[in-house]
Amino acid sequence: MSSENLATIDPNRAPNELTAIEARNQIAAGHLTSEDLVKACLDRIREREDDVRAWSYVDWEGALEQARECDRTPSSGPLHGIPVGIKDIVDTADMPTELGEPEIYAGRRPEHDATLVRNLRASGAIILGKTAPSKHSIMLPGKTRNPRDTSRTPGASSSGSAAAVADNMVPLAVSSQTAGSILRPAAYCGVVGFKPTKDTVVYDRTRNFSPHLDTLGSMARSVPDAALLMQGMTGDSRFDPASLSAGDVSVGLYRTPYFERADDYVQEHYERTVQTLVASGVKVREAEMPKEFDELSELQDVIMSYDLDKVFADHRRDHADLLDPELVAYCEKGSKVTEAQYQAALDHAEICRSMLDSVFAGLDVLLIPSTLTSAPPITDTGTSEFIRIWSFLHTPAINLPTGTSPSGLPVGVQLVGHLGGDLPFLAVAAKIDDILGRS
Repeated sequence: MSSENLATIDPNRAPNELTAIEARNQIAAGHLTSEDLVKACLDRIREREDDVRAWSYVDWEGALEQARECDRTPSSGPLHGIPVGIKDIVDTADMPTELGEPEIYAGRRPEHDATLVRNLRASGAIILGKTAPSKHSIMLPGKTRNPRDTSRTPGASSSGSAAAVADNMVPLAVSSQTAGSILRPAAYCGVVGFKPTKDTVVYDRTRNFSPHLDTLGSMARSVPDAALLMQGMTGDSRFDPASLSAGDVSVGLYRTPYFERADDYVQEHYERTVQTLVASGVKVREAEMPKEFDELSELQDVIMSYDLDKVFADHRRDHADLLDPELVAYCEKGSKVTEAQYQAALDHAEICRSMLDSVFAGLDVLLIPSTLTSAPPITDTGTSEFIRIWSFLHTPAINLPTGTSPSGLPVGVQLVGHLGGDLPFLAVAAKIDDILGRS
């Protein structure tokens, strides 16, 4: 794991360009104040928000006051003085939560914080504001732009969280995933996106899409930072980034049935990644995947369309004129799924979940491409063939931004770990990320 200590930090980097752990170390050493860090983040938002549009709400004065209070008091936890963005589907009692639908929920003010927000406050984090989800908080283009190229999509639905972290507006952001909404935006924007085992982060006072799929996770610039945000969101000290230490690593290669559909440069980057791991002494072999896994991507879509049809039923009745036609069509698709088909899909996933121990026998992680392409044009949020089966199986997964396309856009690889094994998984991910580096 990288040693993000004071001696290795470039003094010419602005505070908002530091990783969360670098900033935390500088604050602890007295070389940086939380107020200066927050000011630098707010200045970056002022400079870039008109182009990137990553935020639904910024707590300009409140964030500064929180920072000053942190500077006046002893450290209150692992995120003391560190700003965090909260995806605007997660309730915050002191600022609006408009659920990705400001036309319907304009000015909505929850009475209570979600559990993860309470935990973040207790950890000393500064809630900078609410990051913008995509339209309806699902897989439709929203207002946010990809900071690497504003003519390109940042993905969906955690688009604002990924863009804000990628553009140095905030070092950490809370995200959520039902299909590919953490890893795909992370891959397109070039950041680390971590989806933990389902329900590792308490999913309450947060907009629901599918009870079998919804998962809260981290958007960050490094694997240790992603662990730090998990520590803050859960209050679990075992996620302390200092504990991320891995010995010998074994990696299973899983190209999935979709590999040949990926752009050539995605396939080439995957194969170069394998070569780099082998040259570094990592044990690599082809993973033996049950044929039952081939159906999971389509069956995840069965579950999600069925559940979204139910979730948006009131919207279709009361706000039909505000709904995107693509959402309406997706809900209609879900309305045609029978209860028997729905249950059969859930049963199939449970069968596949029972096979995970044999899939991972002798392996620490699986290596898979993250996306079929780099970020497509802004009118298209991309697809999640490589990602969504792990949402369905509830396993931890992470995007590592390790490459670039011929046009200079980020390309990532995905690691998937043992169900419930999030802590050793993050340690292995940190080691592999150090080996692969950044292009």
